[in-house]
Amino acid sequence: LKALKLPAPQNEPQQQPLENWRKEVLRRIGNRLSRLKEAAKKEVREVVDSVTMLGQDLSFSVALLRTPRAEGDWLSNAEKALLRRSAMDMLLFLPIAAIIVAPLTPIGTALTISVLKRLLPAAMPSSFRKPRL
Repeated sequence: LKALKLPAPQNEPQQQPLENWRKEVLRRIGNRLSRLKEAAKKEVREVVDSVTMLGQDLSFSVALLRTPRAEGDWLSNAEKALLRRSAMDMLLFLPIAAIIVAPLTPIGTALTISVLKRLLPAAMPSSFRKPRL
């Protein structure tokens, strides 16, 4: 009751005030659950988007490495930076992959990753960071 900031029910024998109090409690619980549901949806969407982006980065990096090059034709600095970032992202993704594979619900997975993003932002692959999302 304290979390919902509701007054304690009145101990009067009248039924109407108690019924009003019960309706208010249910309304506030419903509002809180709706907000939690929206937050969970947002977190799940971010995880899906991040994993998709990581897959696209990896695909592009593999295509870049498979492209035939003429003798003495080196990768540009931007291409080297992209390959470095992709390699680092794959290493940083291993703990995230373990969380995704763990038998958690999708919401539990998203919330666990969300907590890690807040606590250890440097340990997240670049596709899980805000500038890329």
